[in-house]
Amino acid sequence: MARKPIFTEEEIIEAGKALEAELGAPVSGWQIHQTMGGVGRPSRVEEAWQRHLSKRESAAKNVVEVPLPRPLQGSLETAVERLQVGVEKLLRDQRRSLIEEHQRQLELQQRDHADELAKAQAEVERHRHEVIYLRSLLDADEEVEDEPK
Repeated sequence: MARKPIFTEEEIIEAGKALEAELGAPVSGWQIHQTMGGVGRPSRVEEAWQRHLSKRESAAKNVVEVPLPRPLQGSLETAVERLQVGVEKLLRDQRRSLIEEHQRQLELQQRDHADELAKAQAEVERHRHEVIYLRSLLDADEEVEDEPK
């Protein structure tokens, strides 16, 4: 008497579909087998998956393309043109907004740099005055030492 399979064919197919959706690419029976814990016969999983793929491919071949009626085609083209105009406007507005934000950020950075530069220049000027003062003290001290006693 044959053992009952661990997974039904439907469970295998659902696991395969989920894995395809997750990876965004076709998968093999072996990948499905590994995803399902690696238990059971890998060949059974592969066979079930191949049967599913065959059914899916034959269903895709049986699809018949029916042209749209002219009025509907015209309406569809008009809708697409309107969407295109809307998307282009949206992109232009977004671009303008990004440029304005960039310019605002640039102005803020320039202002901050100007403040830092002014602080640094004031610090340099303070040090320059300090150096002049210290030199005058040194010169005065040297004059006192040079005087005869």
